[in-house]
Amino acid sequence: MKKSIMPLTVGALVACLVLIDYYLAPVFYKGGNFVWVAFASWTVFFGAKTKERFAVIPSYIIGFLSANLMIWLSGCLDINNIMISAGAAFLVNALIMYLADIKFLSIAGIFVGIFITFSGAGVSMPMWSLNMPLLILAYGVLGLTCGWVCSLMQERYINEKQV
Repeated sequence: MKKSIMPLTVGALVACLVLIDYYLAPVFYKGGNFVWVAFASWTVFFGAKTKERFAVIPSYIIGFLSANLMIWLSGCLDINNIMISAGAAFLVNALIMYLADIKFLSIAGIFVGIFITFSGAGVSMPMWSLNMPLLILAYGVLGLTCGWVCSLMQERYINEKQV
């Protein structure tokens, strides 16, 4: 029974995410499916210390803003040039790495925020609509909650195993 706790926990959490997404996704984008956002967020939780886990939410927003900055810098000269896009990506990501020493931020969370923002553009969601940062927060919190539940179950399983 102990070995089946984690697979059953993960299975139940994923089933809950699918059900929540069925009702929540149309609020953000009609015809969308955003379980993948929660999965991306879930990965940030593993291997992180407790303080880093709380730093993820503001980091998602910084990632959203960073992605939009890259897009804006790429288009600010009104030239569709790959070198300008590469330069914008270099500049923004180099600046992000300077944030690594700030205790209330998570670099992994920033990159997940960037990933989610660019992925949202892939489904034609307007980058600057209020829906995009709200989607990142809502599904980000869902994913972090799943990670937290898994962590609790794993700690409980490890503690029982040692007894």
